[in-house]
Amino acid sequence: MLNLAGGAVDTPTPMASVVTAFLAQMKLEIKRERITDSVAKC
Repeated sequence: MLNLAGGAVDTPTPMASVVTAFLAQMKLEIKRERITDSVAKC
């Protein structure tokens, strides 16, 4: 069970898999953007 902003998401469901994948993709894109910005500053 995930707790997202006070709302519980039952993790074994297909919807939870979609939410988890979305959050993982978003985190990856934020990291990629930070790395790109850091390299551009050098």
